[in-house]
Amino acid sequence: MRGLAQRFWASLTDTDVDSLNQLVEQGRRRDGPLWRRYLVSLLDAPVVLGGVVRAEEQVERDPPTSTIFYTLEGTVDVGTAPPTPRHWWRATGFALAVLLVIVAAFAASRLLSPGPTSVTPMPPAAPPTAAPAQDAYHRVYDPVGYTFLVSESWTRTQKQGQAAPVVFYNDPADGRELQIFRLEEETPADSLDAAENDPGFGFARQPGYMSLERDAGTTWAEVAYRYDDEDKGRRTVIDHRFQADDGELYAMRASGPETRPLALLREPLVTAVSSFCAARAPC
Repeated sequence: MRGLAQRFWASLTDTDVDSLNQLVEQGRRRDGPLWRRYLVSLLDAPVVLGGVVRAEEQVERDPPTSTIFYTLEGTVDVGTAPPTPRHWWRATGFALAVLLVIVAAFAASRLLSPGPTSVTPMPPAAPPTAAPAQDAYHRVYDPVGYTFLVSESWTRTQKQGQAAPVVFYNDPADGRELQIFRLEEETPADSLDAAENDPGFGFARQPGYMSLERDAGTTWAEVAYRYDDEDKGRRTVIDHRFQADDGELYAMRASGPETRPLALLREPLVTAVSSFCAARAPC
């Protein structure tokens, strides 16, 4: 068959067989033109008869090719059928996606919803401090020559001062005291200044003296201070000097232990001064 093909081709191209064989040999060269190499491939092809290749014309066949399949796992399967696709990873991915959605929704709800309000427990209220019992006042007509309101439970004593009698009303329960006496100075301010700064007996010279408050008006003057009493200890004093309705000047001094609030000492003093009336005055 090869010879027949060569002669048939020679008859078509008007070429003898020997020249054709030389053409085939030259066409096999790698440096030959493409058209020659293609022509040689046609003329030099083996012919199969009844499925058997003739021994003299048998050419080496190409080695069997291998089918290569690429999978997601990165392995190569040579010469085998493609693996059955796996669907389990899809279900796993779907479950993970659902879980992530649930976690994200929960986190968003925690961020958007206000947190629990922390309530600081209030400390238990301290029991109310018992207010001092209000004194029951009554009017006294003092033998010295004046009248005013004083607590019913307070007791009276009297002693002679340098210029006039000095009257004392004392609270036997807590040591408070109210002292009343008449003055000889021209004004309440002059009298208070002399009582505070006298070189001999001024109260500013007493041990532990400390001024607390000071105030004055047109008809009165007042100072509050503390000092150390030899017999009674640390004391607080409110010295109030004023002009009464009869034109005379009087002094009222309220005193008590240092532990007593100033307001507790002032309350009986204000009551006595506001209700004070000299015997010769039209009260």
